[in-house]
Amino acid sequence: MADDWIVAFGKEIKRRRAQLGWTQEALAAEVFGDPKRKGDISRIENARVHNPTQRTIDLLASTLNLTEKDLADLDRQADVGEQLFQVARDIPEQSPLVQFGLSSDGKIQLKASEGDREDATINGIKSELLSENGPIEKLAARYAQNMNAPQAQLLSPLVSSYRDELRKPNSEINFAVLYARGTKLIAAQSTALKQISANEWPDFEPDEQQAISVICDLHGPLIMASSTGRQIVEDAYRYEGSDLEKIGDQRTIRQLGEAISNEPELVEPDTAQAILDLTSETQQDPSPSRSRFLGTVLVGSCLSVFVGGAAWYAAGGALSAVVVPALALGSAGVVGGFIWEAMKSMPRFKKATNRLGEHFENAITSTTEFAQTSEQRALSRIAAFVERNADLFEKAANIRPEFAWAKKYLRLGSNNSDHTQLQEDIPNDFIIRNPIVVRPEQTLADALKLKETNGFSTFPVVTDSGSIAGILTNRDMTFADDPNTPISVMSTTDNLAILAEPVDHEEAISLMKARRIEKLLISDAKGRLVGLLTLRDIRSHR
Repeated sequence: MADDWIVAFGKEIKRRRAQLGWTQEALAAEVFGDPKRKGDISRIENARVHNPTQRTIDLLASTLNLTEKDLADLDRQADVGEQLFQVARDIPEQSPLVQFGLSSDGKIQLKASEGDREDATINGIKSELLSENGPIEKLAARYAQNMNAPQAQLLSPLVSSYRDELRKPNSEINFAVLYARGTKLIAAQSTALKQISANEWPDFEPDEQQAISVICDLHGPLIMASSTGRQIVEDAYRYEGSDLEKIGDQRTIRQLGEAISNEPELVEPDTAQAILDLTSETQQDPSPSRSRFLGTVLVGSCLSVFVGGAAWYAAGGALSAVVVPALALGSAGVVGGFIWEAMKSMPRFKKATNRLGEHFENAITSTTEFAQTSEQRALSRIAAFVERNADLFEKAANIRPEFAWAKKYLRLGSNNSDHTQLQEDIPNDFIIRNPIVVRPEQTLADALKLKETNGFSTFPVVTDSGSIAGILTNRDMTFADDPNTPISVMSTTDNLAILAEPVDHEEAISLMKARRIEKLLISDAKGRLVGLLTLRDIRSHR
C-alpha cells in the first residue's frame, strides 16, 4: 500500500474521529475490542503504519462510515499524485520578463516586473513625465479638447495606456509592457511626422511637439534604468532568424495574443490589453528585433501557463481543482501563482504527496463546495481554451526548440483526452471512441459549456478511473435549474443501457429498439467506458 494512500487515509480517520467526538481509546475499543490499542489508531492517523492489514482498513472504514467512493478516491491519490508531479516537472519556468499569475477572481493576470522597486533614476523620470505640468498631462489635456485631430486619434490612446502603466507604484509596473507601449508611441510619432511631411496632416503645435519629444526621449533612459529593459536589449539578438521565419513567427505570435485577449472570462481586462500590446506588430517599429523577442518570450510563458495548466487539469481532474486553493494561493508560499510552480519547488516526491494528502480530505467531503471556486474555473477554462485552439498552440510550440515540450501534451490531448470526439471508420466498427465525457462531481454549468462548445447534448458520466457512472442527456439538463447542480444528482444512473465489447451490432439495434433509445454505452470487460454507439451512426454505415 502506497505511503501517500496511508497519509490520506490517516488524515480522513483523524478528521472523522474529531467529527464524531471519539477518543483514540474509544475508536480502538470499537474497532479492535481493546482500548489499549489506541497506539494502532495513532500510527494510522500519523501515517506510521508498518504492516497495515486490509482487515484493519475495513474495520476503520466501516466504523467511521467511509463509503466505497471515499476509499476509491483515496486509493486514486497515489496515481494522481505521481501524474501531477510528473506534469509539474515537465512544465518549464515562465520567463522572468513576462510572468502570469492568478488574480483574486481566478483569472489570468500579468505579474509586475521584479527587481526595480526603488530606483532613483526610475523615480526621477517618472516624476518628470507625470508631473502636473509634465508632457503626459499636457498632451492628455490637449487631445481631450480636440479628439477629431488626426494626431489626437493616433496618439491619445497610446499616451493614455503609457500613462496607466507608468502611474503604478514601481512594485506593480511591468516594464516589458511599458517598453512595448513606449515603442508604439515612438513609432506613432514617426508616422505622424511622415503624414505631416506629405502635407496629409496639419503640423504639430510647438508645445505639442515638445511634449511628444520629451516623452519619447525619456522613454529609453527609463527602460534602461530597469533590469527588465537591460535584459531585453541584451537578449534580443537570441531569437533572430530568416525573414520568412520572422514573418511566420510574428503571425503566430499575433494570432495567439488575439486569441488569449479575446477571453474575458479567462483573462483580466488590463492583462488582455497588455498581451495585445506585446504581440501586435508595430508599423515604423524602431527596434523590431526587440519586439519580436518580447513576443516570443510571452509565447513561452503562455505555453507554460495554458498548455501546462491544461495538462495539469487533465492529469488531476477533480483533485487538481480542489487542491489549487490550498496550494497555489498560500500554503505553498506562491501567492497568486500556479500549483505546479509550488510543486516544482518541492525537493522530493514524498514531500509533494504529503502536501497533497494534507488537503485531500477536502476532495472527499467538499468537492461540490469547491466545484465552482475561481481556481477550478480558471483551470477548466484554460483546458477548454487550449482544446479549442490546439492548432494555434502547436504552431506556437514550433517557434522555438525549447517550446517543444508542449507538443507532448497537445498530442496527448488530441489523441487521448476525455474532451476529444473521434469516430473510427473501421469496417463493422461504428463506435465513437474517446467520446466527450463528464465527471459526477462536475456541474450543470460545466455540461452546458461542453454542449455549447461541441454541439453534443449527451455525455457519458465516468469516474476518474474510467468506470461508467451514468449518462447525462439533454432531458436531464432541461429539468435542472441550478447551474451548480452536480452531475451525479441530475444524470441517469440506474438501468443503464451498456454493452460490453466485442459488440454485436444486431444485438445493439435490438437493445435500442427495446429500450426506445438512440445511444448505447460501450464498456470493456472491467466496466470502463471505451466508447459510445449511436443509432444514427449504425444506420449511416449500413
